[in-house]
Amino acid sequence: MIKNIFANFFGFFWGVVSNFLFIPIYINLLGFENYSIITFTLLIISFISIIENGLSSTVSRELARSDISQQRKRKIFNSLESFYFVLIFVFCLILFLFSKTLAFNFIEPTSLNLDDASICIRIFSLEIMFNLIIRFYVGAFNGLEKQVKANFLIILWSIFRNGMVILVLYFFPELIYFFSFQLFVSTFFFLVFKTHIDKELINNSINFKIDFKILKPILGFTFGILLISIISSVSTLLDRILISNYFSIKDLAYYTLAVSISSSVYFLTKPISVAILPRFTKLVTSEALLELNSLFYLIFSFSVIIISTSMWSIFFYSYQILEIWTGNKLIAQNSSVFLKFLVIGYSISSLQHFFYDIVVANKNVKINNIIGVFTMIIVIPAYYLAIKYFGSIALAITFSLIQIIITIIYIFYVNKIYLNKNIAIKLFIVDIILPFIISFFLIYFSKIMFDFLEIKNNYVTLVFCVLTAFFTILLLLLIYGKLIDVKKILTLTIKNKIHG
Repeated sequence: MIKNIFANFFGFFWGVVSNFLFIPIYINLLGFENYSIITFTLLIISFISIIENGLSSTVSRELARSDISQQRKRKIFNSLESFYFVLIFVFCLILFLFSKTLAFNFIEPTSLNLDDASICIRIFSLEIMFNLIIRFYVGAFNGLEKQVKANFLIILWSIFRNGMVILVLYFFPELIYFFSFQLFVSTFFFLVFKTHIDKELINNSINFKIDFKILKPILGFTFGILLISIISSVSTLLDRILISNYFSIKDLAYYTLAVSISSSVYFLTKPISVAILPRFTKLVTSEALLELNSLFYLIFSFSVIIISTSMWSIFFYSYQILEIWTGNKLIAQNSSVFLKFLVIGYSISSLQHFFYDIVVANKNVKINNIIGVFTMIIVIPAYYLAIKYFGSIALAITFSLIQIIITIIYIFYVNKIYLNKNIAIKLFIVDIILPFIISFFLIYFSKIMFDFLEIKNNYVTLVFCVLTAFFTILLLLLIYGKLIDVKKILTLTIKNKIHG
């Protein structure tokens, strides 16, 4: 499992780094207005990914089970794959048919006219179909604990899809060529992923058939996850949808840039979460609850230290990070006001990852649905009032406040139902609140020192920020004794690996 965690970290690290590398180049080659259209398509893909979240989690869990045969796993995969093909095709067909409506209602006049924007959306609707199916295959790789192979293929796909497209833009700096090249790359890698996952499952024939007898026992879980994804997506995407409706597409781009950096903290825990879910599933299905609790709390408390330090580093150095990233003072100024608040919301909500894994491993998503409905009741009116009466900044603040409230409720109840309810208070105060307070003061004082030194060089600024975060994490690890716990995690993981 350790190699899977490192593979996931490398994969997600590449995802974050590729954003930092490629986005400024896209802006430089296409112009900020045309890049704004790319941010609009990213909003669409995030919304349609709702379906992928449900089925990917399902296939990951089913393939990780230790109580069913390989043949049964193969049949489940084939049925879920066929079911997913149908759903994705329907959604992408709708997107293709209504491309003009989307272009005329959501995209302001830019250097790209609306007819060309409609063509771009149509090309994108084809690309997203292969994009989402690839993500489904990644979920299958995760369930089989083949994250090393999955991340290697993901990185390779990303290099060609998001990196090599820069060469195309250098000679043909137009959005149509951008989306066309991505369609070609995703189509090719769909075939690559399909070949490799069939090899892992010893699936020698193409079997496009939906067997509802096989799917019936797991569809309840799938739709439960789907409902969670819908609610989660609404609560995390509604802010951007409202901005695109009430403000210009440029404002959406500023906001999305802030989301890109904020979500990098959110994804710090995702690689561990992805690797640990199959392990949690095996421990739950084998009823090894003591090992489950030990593994969970060791990894969770370690992750809090990383998250809290990263959050405050981005909060205090938001303008400097954006200026270094984009090379544009105006963009940095307009995006940093969003970033300061969004990074808090994304960081706090990232604490839910491991608790969500516990729920999925127990195949009971009822609590997620209850909390989700409660979230929706709060989110919709709160977002509407914030943006209507106080503007887009208030929307970012509201987003973070809601994420904090929901995370506290979610952690408390999942801990009470599935884990050790006797340490709930300790979990909140000692393992969560104190690391956030300590890291706040350490990084706050470093920012005072930074301002006093009046550092102007971007490279020195970046080194200063990274070193501050590194020493803060190291100090917290020493205070909490987590350097010893890392050894415990490795020992426990090896033990689980042998038993698994």
